[in-house]
Amino acid sequence: MLALGINKQMDLQSLLTAVARYFAKEQGWYEQRRQFQLLFIKSVLASATLTIVFLIWYMRDALKNNALAICGICFLAAFIAIRASSFHHVDIFINTTVLNVRFNWIMELSGIFFGYFICEI
Repeated sequence: MLALGINKQMDLQSLLTAVARYFAKEQGWYEQRRQFQLLFIKSVLASATLTIVFLIWYMRDALKNNALAICGICFLAAFIAIRASSFHHVDIFINTTVLNVRFNWIMELSGIFFGYFICEI
């Protein structure tokens, strides 16, 4: 969570996006950027899944008290990483509404809710 706070203050995702865009144009693969964006999203989701599995295994003795917190933190971190990538097709998806509720809210608040819920238990 500290890393997310630092990122929020320093806006590191914008720097990462600008650097990646520069290299994509410089090296001539900007037109194929969608493939790299999809690979990035899949990598983030795979990393989040592996992190959840590792944390569940590592904290197996205290799992009863920490399972929701682990899932919430991983979910929130994965959402923030994907959201920070600012990909147009991801933006379209997360700004879609169902019953006047945006997917952006559902995804972001789910991670926060899990973290809060476990604190209340």
